[in-house]
Amino acid sequence: MMLAGSVLDRPPGNKYTAKLRFAELSLRAPLPRAPTLKRMRYALPEGFVVALRAPKTALVSARGPLRFDAKLEEGFAWLLAAREALAAKLVVLPTPADFTPGQRDRDLLAEFAKRLPRESGRHWVWAPSGPWEVEDAEKVAETLGLVLAFDPLQQPLPMAKVVYAQLRTIGARQSFSESLLGDVSALLTSETLTESYVAIDAPRSFGDAVRLQKMADADDSADESDPESDDDSDEDADEDFDDDSDQESDDDEE
Repeated sequence: MMLAGSVLDRPPGNKYTAKLRFAELSLRAPLPRAPTLKRMRYALPEGFVVALRAPKTALVSARGPLRFDAKLEEGFAWLLAAREALAAKLVVLPTPADFTPGQRDRDLLAEFAKRLPRESGRHWVWAPSGPWEVEDAEKVAETLGLVLAFDPLQQPLPMAKVVYAQLRTIGARQSFSESLLGDVSALLTSETLTESYVAIDAPRSFGDAVRLQKMADADDSADESDPESDDDSDEDADEDFDDDSDQESDDDEE
């Protein structure tokens, strides 16, 4: 099963959830409290899959990445509460470029991983940046029971049953052609995978995600897609998909 979706700074509205079943939430400060997040979750359709991207305040202190002090303890507590309030199936942990493959940082990651609650069917996704080699990061993730985030257009498919792909417009790559999306769909609908997710961070991410999801659904099904589907609406969907998102009162935010 492959699910594609956008990286959003607020929960999606009805136009989004009518076409997609997954989104990565990268919430902006001031971060909502748990009661607000629960209302956000209840507004989503049953079965909608949420990935929560951990904010910097939950991963980095004044002393550095994963070095706990009082403020980082607060941020980490918010992350755990937000995970439960949103019923997030996945939590993405992006470590910064100055978090390196050195032994000190490996030990910090191992200690951090010990603090993560584990339940069957829910995943913690590590998204390293900086000088990590893919094979090295994959071994670390496997040892610590983490899913390794990867770029399916630049990096090999991790040797795992659950994978989390990140598609971004970077450098010369400012859009995703049908051919590129087809390659991603073919890769992430492999029979070796039990779960695969694609979070798209791009100006027209919604349209890209809808196209990718349709490709994946077609790959997963023996039935032909309806050629008279509403593809023509996808072109403008990025501009209005979240117009109907619920706006929470500032009183509910920290």
